[in-house]
Amino acid sequence: MKKNKKILILALLTVVISCGGGGGGGGGGGNTSNPTPSIPTPTPSVDSSKDSNGNIKWNDTTRTYNAGNPNNKTSATTQTGAGVTVGVIDMGFNTTNITYATDMRDKFGSRLVKPSSYTGQTSNDNHGIIVAEIIGGNTSNGIAKNVTIAVSDASKRGSDGKYHPDPTISMYNFLYSKGARIFNQSYGVDSQVTDSKWNNPYYVEAQMGSDILSFYKTAVNDGSLFVWAAGNNKKDSNPSLEAGLPYRVSELEKGWINVVGLANSSKENPGNTEWSKQERLSGAGVAKNWTVSAVSGITFKTGDNNYQANGSSFAAPMVTGTAALLKEKYPWMDGSLIRQTILSTATDIGKKGVDEDFGWGLLNIDKALKGPALFDKRLALGDNVVADVTSGTYTFSNDIAGDAGIIKNGTGELVLSGKNTFTGGTKVNAGRLKLGNQYVSSLEIAKMGTVETTENANLENGIKNEGTYVNSGSNTVIGGNYVASSSSKYVSELGASAYVKGQAELNGTLEASAVKDGEQQYITARGVKENIITSDNAIKGNFSNVETETLLNADVEKSENSVDVNLSRKNVEDYVSTLSLSDTMRNNVAQNIETSFKELDSQIENGNTENVKSFSRSAALIQKMSLPNAAAVLDSLSGQIYASAQALTFQHSQTVNKDLSNRLVMLGTLDNVGDNAGLWVTGIGANGRLRQEGFGVGKTHTYGGQVGVDKAFGNSLILGTALSYSKSDV
Repeated sequence: MKKNKKILILALLTVVISCGGGGGGGGGGGNTSNPTPSIPTPTPSVDSSKDSNGNIKWNDTTRTYNAGNPNNKTSATTQTGAGVTVGVIDMGFNTTNITYATDMRDKFGSRLVKPSSYTGQTSNDNHGIIVAEIIGGNTSNGIAKNVTIAVSDASKRGSDGKYHPDPTISMYNFLYSKGARIFNQSYGVDSQVTDSKWNNPYYVEAQMGSDILSFYKTAVNDGSLFVWAAGNNKKDSNPSLEAGLPYRVSELEKGWINVVGLANSSKENPGNTEWSKQERLSGAGVAKNWTVSAVSGITFKTGDNNYQANGSSFAAPMVTGTAALLKEKYPWMDGSLIRQTILSTATDIGKKGVDEDFGWGLLNIDKALKGPALFDKRLALGDNVVADVTSGTYTFSNDIAGDAGIIKNGTGELVLSGKNTFTGGTKVNAGRLKLGNQYVSSLEIAKMGTVETTENANLENGIKNEGTYVNSGSNTVIGGNYVASSSSKYVSELGASAYVKGQAELNGTLEASAVKDGEQQYITARGVKENIITSDNAIKGNFSNVETETLLNADVEKSENSVDVNLSRKNVEDYVSTLSLSDTMRNNVAQNIETSFKELDSQIENGNTENVKSFSRSAALIQKMSLPNAAAVLDSLSGQIYASAQALTFQHSQTVNKDLSNRLVMLGTLDNVGDNAGLWVTGIGANGRLRQEGFGVGKTHTYGGQVGVDKAFGNSLILGTALSYSKSDV
């Protein structure tokens, strides 16, 4: 027989009544919660989770606890959950209570998505409304104020006469169909996951429901995340069956978070969030590896009444709301990486490290929104974190430690801007990985991958390059070897240099770029000499191919321990004269450009860079032009378009006049005077070319029409009028 699931409110209190009545407006919480048992302060010991004052230990010196903002959502947070849908299965959404219905309308508006009809029971409990408010209500409690919340009411009267959540597969299917991939469940059976009765997998399946269990497995494998309240019994060292389910079904762990609630031990003031008042509810126990803790005390308003409440029911949605913010900021993250990010950025409390009381620690929303702080095998559930980054640029700004590595997939760019001391390997299969600062991990770049290092990047290990390595900053240090394959490309931007402490083995293509700080630079005829690679050891091999911008020369000088590149500009006139697209007009333009470039060279070499800054930028873009665009660039600078446009104007006028003349000729050939009147409409269209030897070809297109009325008076007079519209392009 299935055990009844319980909503997990520990305490609920009406603190202000603005108008008469309504003392029980907190919903079913008052009937389902029990007074908090008295817990004696333990004697502090070396491994105790309490400090000498009896408070939960605070082990992180980088964060100061703020009772007014216990889960650290700071003003720097710009995400609101927009574009993300969260699913909530709970009680109270199918309500006949006018106050609760008004509450849903006022706090969520159209963002609360409910089924068009309910087949379940009506509990008139506002537990689910409070949970949803914490996730994304427009009140001060809301974590993700613009998230869409799809809800299902699971209320069902139990044999004890009370209402309990009784989820069905149709409820989950509804939420999933509305786009929910993050699910909040603030309920669970009153039984720890470690209880011996759950040793039988058939009993677990019977309790959960085989169809729901199958849904969990499929959804987790497809990237969903399920957030659960651990329970409210302080005597329980472990969470409920649901929150601890990966202990019984290990494949669920990558998409599962158990949330331990911290709550005021006094039922008289349940919303109190002072650190000295916080006690752990049901512990992390065997679920510690997928557990985060959150301070659960809240003050909320229903109708005209204010209430305080706490319990793991209200800790879980704080984590769910955070997951929604992460999904908005990093839309490519799956449930597993969102889980890893939330857990790895938690503030260490209690016993140091991941412990049986609080798991990874206290929720830290601000830090979570800067990306993971650990690439850890315990979180990755394997050797590597996998980042499937879609198009766009995304930044992880936390310092990242840990013993796992990272595999970068997808066409987007991932920037790791902190100090990265994780010791696993890095493999970039596709897209771009951008690094600065310290980087301990070894780098492997696949054929479709790109790694960019910026100013003062310190790579403590080596690079194996089969794809593209871009050095865009000076003073890059490669602590190990640089080994390139024949398919590799080494891109060195202007002013960039790399020092290889190990063995440098060159191969493939060198691209000497005139880009600096993201902007194309002008190169003079005298040019610049760039030292791009130095090494403590003799450099092996060489580049088989050298590339640079179209109008630049790149000459490589390789010595035993260094590689230099001389960049200089080509003579524009000489270059254009050798091209198949060369003609008299384009050669004249090239001559004029070369004259201008020589003057620009003189100004730059004499130190007058400020006076020619604007022209220098434009000239740099001309130097970068590709061969397919060269003809268009030269033609646009020739001024020929003005002469071509004038010639087309004359042709256009002749075409219109000829069309009108055709009408007059037709009228003049009619024999019957009675027929010599009428309304007429004509259309014209023509394609052509303007061409002269030695000049560019102008393709022309003309279209238009005329409408007119005319009448003949006798044999020698025709009166009429005509309107004409036409357009020509060259």
